[in-house]
Amino acid sequence: MRISSAPAAPATPWSALVLEVAGGTFTWDLHQPRDAAPHLQLWAAGDADWLWRIVGESAHVDTLTAPATRRDTDVEVTGPRELALLHRLAWGHWLRRWWPTSIRDGIDPLPAVVLDAEVAVLTTDCEMYFDGTAFDGDPRAALGGHSDADIAALARHPRPDVRNLHRLLLDLDAEEPEPMSIPSGNADDYALAAGPGRSAGPGTGIAHGRASLPWESVPAHTFDAAENTISWSVDAAPEVVAQIRIELLPGRTAEPVQVAVSLPEPELHARATLDPTGTIPIPLPLNAAQAWRTDWSALVVAVGGVDARDSRTSRERVRALVRERIDGNGEPAGLFVAEQIVADNSY
Repeated sequence: MRISSAPAAPATPWSALVLEVAGGTFTWDLHQPRDAAPHLQLWAAGDADWLWRIVGESAHVDTLTAPATRRDTDVEVTGPRELALLHRLAWGHWLRRWWPTSIRDGIDPLPAVVLDAEVAVLTTDCEMYFDGTAFDGDPRAALGGHSDADIAALARHPRPDVRNLHRLLLDLDAEEPEPMSIPSGNADDYALAAGPGRSAGPGTGIAHGRASLPWESVPAHTFDAAENTISWSVDAAPEVVAQIRIELLPGRTAEPVQVAVSLPEPELHARATLDPTGTIPIPLPLNAAQAWRTDWSALVVAVGGVDARDSRTSRERVRALVRERIDGNGEPAGLFVAEQIVADNSY
């Protein structure tokens, strides 16, 4: 296991499993086996009084007494079971943050209350690794978005593994937070009173095309996570305007993120804020004659300041991994209960 005073540098935020503990941060490569060694950044070594559980007492002392400038070394893991528990919790947080729900790709949402219940239980199992400041160390935070009724309903779930999660939750010595009403992530969330979710269809102006959404620049579980879910068209009359539409998941509304369009020739930059419906007209500094002469194939659409073209391959790898797990071709023993529900529903 690499222990360093410097952070890990994953290629993209969603290509790593990350877990903040007391005094440090664990990072695993998403695509490596579960028993692969992580990178541990120790940014407050004196708070990492749990380190001996993973590397043994001798390496613990050597690491914590070394000058910070020399704290960059490979250490043998002597507690693989402890590390496996932390890896599982990191995977649970990844599922909460990055699961690529998509109608287009046929990837159903994870039942959020079930996933968050398991993350809360795992957090309690790992309590020796957290202090009062660790970002991932509060089981109540995992459950904070669910009402008492949501949590109580787990006790009546038809699946025994879900009912068992509820029994484990009852053992948590934590005061329930104030109820909040948010989408549960169940399949029922796909049903809209007014019909199916909005789809970003091709434009009808003088030019149109598609682009992809950078996952790291938008809130989770709001937009369809497939590729080419941004559609754009350019209208030349009465004014030159780029019409942008991004596909939302049913029942969701868009956050006010910045959408920018640019061209190399003629050099053009314009931006506007996405409205709640996932659409926005962006006026362009051109006249109609210029618009008709322009090669629009080079138009770039960036959401939240990020051009998603360079990270497409990484997103495809994530989708392939998710499909492998829910199709039963991955490591079934490692599935969370929420994943298993999606896998069972896919048959």
